[in-house]
Amino acid sequence: MLLKNWMFGALLMGVSVTVAASGGHDHSHHHESKVSPAGTPGDAAKVSRTIEIKATDAMKFEPGAIDVKAGETVKLVITNVGQVRHEFSVGTQQEHKAHGEMMRAMPDMKHDDGASVSLEPGESREIIWTFASAGTFEMACNIPGHYEAGMHGDVTVK
Repeated sequence: MLLKNWMFGALLMGVSVTVAASGGHDHSHHHESKVSPAGTPGDAAKVSRTIEIKATDAMKFEPGAIDVKAGETVKLVITNVGQVRHEFSVGTQQEHKAHGEMMRAMPDMKHDDGASVSLEPGESREIIWTFASAGTFEMACNIPGHYEAGMHGDVTVK
């Protein structure tokens, strides 16, 4: 029932869900078009700069906060320098709360949806993102327990 309710909620948010045929243990989800108050996936041709971010097993991102300009398109290169799986997502606190609930229901979920990427130990991935409007948003790891342990930081859009 929880999975059915989650999938219904995901459909309302424009999320498509793929459940692997291997007993449902390897999940992935993809947003058809990720739109958030924090912005949208960006055009690589419009990238103004690259920001490198490390995900650590100390449940931190380095740097712990980033500043960008409203309308700026940046390439975020995230590297998991730890020994456990992490993820990196851009969004609002409310989006991270909802995402965290999905992750608790399906902890093996993998991401690659324009706003979120899953990172195995040693892996680097990138997100190209356009920050639409001024405000304070979050970067976060929503693997169960990681956000709660402090693995999130501010994204300030001026």
